[in-house]
Amino acid sequence: MTVNYAQDAGTQPVESQPGAFDQFVAQVAEAAVRGYDLERLRLEFNLNSKDTDQRSPLEAAVMQQATRIVFETVNFTKGEPSQ
Repeated sequence: MTVNYAQDAGTQPVESQPGAFDQFVAQVAEAAVRGYDLERLRLEFNLNSKDTDQRSPLEAAVMQQATRIVFETVNFTKGEPSQ
């Protein structure tokens, strides 16, 4: 993927490789757009995640926080109040 915004005319495009969390972010954003609330989204991730048992408490906390941040960011860009 190449990112080059109009306001950055004359600068070199930024090359970006798909990251480890791109799919996660896309899933959270899609769920937010489809009208899921944050609790339902967390429940879906916990039920459908194959590696839930392998996560440490710290990893689980980071994933919950990341889910909330992505979810709230999508809602903010849509102009909806936070949950």
